[in-house]
Amino acid sequence: MNGQMLNYLPGEGVLRIREFCGLNHEFQVAELDFPPLPETVRQCDWLAPDGRRFPMQRSRQNPRRGFLAVAIAPHEQLDLKLDSAAAAVDDPVRLTLRETEYLLENRQLSLRIPAGRQWTAPLPCSVPGPVAGIRRSGGKWFGTTYFDTLLPIRETAVTVREEGPVRTVVEYRALLADGRESRTAITLDAGQCFALIDEEFRLDESDQLVWLFDGAVLPKTGYFLDSTPAYQTRRLNYFLDTQLARLGPWSQQSQLGLSDGFGFALPHEDTRFSAVALQGGRWRGNRLNSLDAWMRRLRKGDRLTRRLVPAETKADAVPVPPAEQIPARDRSECTPALCWEAWLGDGRRRWALAICDAETFTPKAGDDLTRQEPPLDHFISAGSAAEFQKQQGLLRKLHIQRGLLPLQELLGMTFDALPAPGSSWSFDGGADFMRGHLAPDAPADLHSAAFLREMREFLRVRLESFWYGGGAANTNPVSSRRVAPYTFLLEEAAAAGEIQPEEMRLTRARILALAKLMSLPDYYCGESAMRPADDPDALNVPLMGMANQNFYTDVINLSGTAGAIYPDHPEAAKWRGEFIRLFSRQLDVHCYQSGVWEESHTYFQHVLLTVLPLMLMLRDRGEHDFFADTRFRKMLRAAAAQLTPRDRLTGDFRHLVAFGDHEGSIEPYRILWRHFATAAAPHDRELAAQLNRMARECGGTPDETLPETPIPWENEYLPGLGVFFRGRLENAETLLALRTGSAWAHHHDDDGSFQLFAFGRMLIGDAGFGGRTAGREKFSDDGHSRWTLPGRQIHNYHWRCTRGWPVRLELDAPQPEATVFTPANFTLAEGRALPFQQQLRHFRKVVRLAPGAFLIADANEQPAESCYHFHFGSTRLRFDTDGAAEADYGDNVRLRLTPLSSGLVVERLADTAGNAPGDAMTTAHVRYTAPAAVRSAAFLIRFGTGPEIEQPFPLPAGACDIQIS
Repeated sequence: MNGQMLNYLPGEGVLRIREFCGLNHEFQVAELDFPPLPETVRQCDWLAPDGRRFPMQRSRQNPRRGFLAVAIAPHEQLDLKLDSAAAAVDDPVRLTLRETEYLLENRQLSLRIPAGRQWTAPLPCSVPGPVAGIRRSGGKWFGTTYFDTLLPIRETAVTVREEGPVRTVVEYRALLADGRESRTAITLDAGQCFALIDEEFRLDESDQLVWLFDGAVLPKTGYFLDSTPAYQTRRLNYFLDTQLARLGPWSQQSQLGLSDGFGFALPHEDTRFSAVALQGGRWRGNRLNSLDAWMRRLRKGDRLTRRLVPAETKADAVPVPPAEQIPARDRSECTPALCWEAWLGDGRRRWALAICDAETFTPKAGDDLTRQEPPLDHFISAGSAAEFQKQQGLLRKLHIQRGLLPLQELLGMTFDALPAPGSSWSFDGGADFMRGHLAPDAPADLHSAAFLREMREFLRVRLESFWYGGGAANTNPVSSRRVAPYTFLLEEAAAAGEIQPEEMRLTRARILALAKLMSLPDYYCGESAMRPADDPDALNVPLMGMANQNFYTDVINLSGTAGAIYPDHPEAAKWRGEFIRLFSRQLDVHCYQSGVWEESHTYFQHVLLTVLPLMLMLRDRGEHDFFADTRFRKMLRAAAAQLTPRDRLTGDFRHLVAFGDHEGSIEPYRILWRHFATAAAPHDRELAAQLNRMARECGGTPDETLPETPIPWENEYLPGLGVFFRGRLENAETLLALRTGSAWAHHHDDDGSFQLFAFGRMLIGDAGFGGRTAGREKFSDDGHSRWTLPGRQIHNYHWRCTRGWPVRLELDAPQPEATVFTPANFTLAEGRALPFQQQLRHFRKVVRLAPGAFLIADANEQPAESCYHFHFGSTRLRFDTDGAAEADYGDNVRLRLTPLSSGLVVERLADTAGNAPGDAMTTAHVRYTAPAAVRSAAFLIRFGTGPEIEQPFPLPAGACDIQIS
């Protein structure tokens, strides 16, 4: 069959549009080839067999192309025939030139666009922007725009790029005296409740275009897209200049510093006006490119005071009733305003300006204030399209269906392809890592009718919850991880005749649609987040930390896998090539010189699991061999370097030190190491032997054809991650892993924390170790065994400036030591006055005094009240009068923590229960608090199975001293 969504059938005179995936495409305009009619014909109709007419307008810019207004239902096939006698367009676009402005409108909305003119020495903030007024059908005019630029604007000009009842495009240009300019193309289509705003600009970085809403139209309620299909409703007060949201190209589901969209309610009128980000992959200049919504105060209405006057000097609002006012005092001169502030440095921005009534704006099931049912879960795996649609608001629908995966993209898509013979990996042929992709507890018979039905349902929900639900929040890279392995299983089942042909074609079409989605730069910010901060297109800094790199590996792996399984698909070579290019870029950007992957151990191992099948296919076809890449082999070597001693929590197997996330799990990753050993062997026999031994010691099965070599059990500094003190005690391995370095902490404030392993146990580590402990303790600074500030939260995961590094390493000394620096950026209140920002530098020294003894010394650069947290892997604790804490782990294993500084107050806080399945651990939380006068503290840790831990231990002279640099 022909799997193309759009086909021209010249022999039949038919334009065929077929929907393959079960998605509804509402009435909208798409650009296609215009039929071969005389150039004098500016408009025609395409006629459906049921009598519906779909108008098409010839493009003024490119007469060979045209704009077709069309709607197509799920699974519908439209066989359209040309009718050159065009009928009137329903809800057409009209453009009218008045004396000083253009009026651009359809029946949904109207925009006033100022006419162009020359400007001689204009006053600051006086030159109008591209929109002088907005109106919903039947409503009143509101809002205006103006330029706030460092250099004066000398000319504004208007050009009509397209004009007609189906689509009209008006371009507004503002030029500086030196020739630099800002261009805004406003596109309005027939029957649409939004105008597309496409901006290109090259002015000064401080320049802005301001959308101003004040006076009688000042909104009191705002709506902000979040990770649900609806939005979050907020009351607006305008008491102090406050940023509400930043519209950006990508937002990771509005979870970080950027937003997908926001809207506001006009007072005294049933009108909602909104801004929604579209097609983030087309945005440029992302280092400083956003549309920021602010509550502002203007002194005496002066636009210059909007951002140049400090916020606190304008906080003169008197919202109290007259009876509460003192007339001689309570007077105000500032006026509130809602401002959308668009940066104009150097870039491109594409977004929708939507105008509608409340009914159109609000989800059918109600919004966050009125709905009765919970919002769709990020990992939703069941539900109907109708159920999803009920929760979806207009803003999210526009962001998805007109931004992330618009009909324009899908019309050029092919939704069918055949797998290359013998290209699938067999789930039943020993490739256990494939089964691990689906789930460690996948049923024995993956080909059972029940499991194949579950697979088809999963793929349906992935696409429909994306389209009708929360978009990239519901079909996110994590919830979509099973799509790639399901593609293997689907084709395996189809070859065995276990799926009916129609079900097969529909499921394959859905997989290809998801592959197309993941291949579009509009879906995820991965490549932009891999640019250095000095690149104008870098998004890393505005995201306030790292976009999840492993998420992007999921994204490119899904489309890359589809490209490998369906090599003859028109986009297959592109998908495979993009995976090779972008994963190679990840190796450059997300790996430290040690090979440490930027993210936590969980996501690091997940990346390795994700890419293995596709890497093997690419290697076997001779397209690319990542196993021959020294950068990738460094990653594998870094995995071996992060191993703990054997841990009874994981069945007496080793696991990677659980810095930064979740439990120290071996599932499903234990199956990885044998396959990587085999793949690495032709290029690095030493590494292959270490990985092969790792397979056995992590609970997997080694490759019997390869030797096994244990990793050297010696002290090591892994740049980016931390320092590893490896030793032996009573014929058993010990490890103290000290967290330090620039690797993103995945929202964990764990800088300077440590984990101690011995006798098959975690003796001291993180709260709730062994479980994905939910809530504050999983992430917070006091949920880790580290120094903190009482009553404050230290952040280590936003910018690079929030993380420390080693300042002294002597790992080969008789008593190995490491001193690390931890920055504490926080807000410090001075009495009850306004707070000011301060950075406090903290230093921690760890010395291995003996095989069963460590010294932990802490010092602050300046006086500050401090807390020292320790999370014990046992709840059987007793305390001595000197403040020492002794933990009993069973089997005669004990640990004694003795404070060596005076003035410390010890407390036992609430235990933390891990919630991992199986052997979750409950940890005991002990906190020592020191007054500000005590700038340093030290602790002696002794552990073992005999009485020696209670005996005095002579400390070397100056052992507790820390040289602060």
